[in-house]
Amino acid sequence: MEFKSDLSLYNHISTFTIEQDIIDTQREIDTHIKLVEVQRRYPIDNKTEIYMNEGHISNKQSFVRDLDSILKWRKDNDEFSKG
Repeated sequence: MEFKSDLSLYNHISTFTIEQDIIDTQREIDTHIKLVEVQRRYPIDNKTEIYMNEGHISNKQSFVRDLDSILKWRKDNDEFSKG
């Protein structure tokens, strides 16, 4: 997702959907973290997989921050806080 600085561009997405996306993405992050923990047992054999999973974690965390920014903007502007 390319995040747009004009957060009003996301008005077509319901607050419920954004909140659910945050929950789902956090589950995915947790899964990748668990995978990395297991892969670190054999770091030499799993170097590429660790690197890729850490990249997935970073990208998904960025996505969650973007979604949180939209929710904060809505709360601050109050017109979309009811979802």
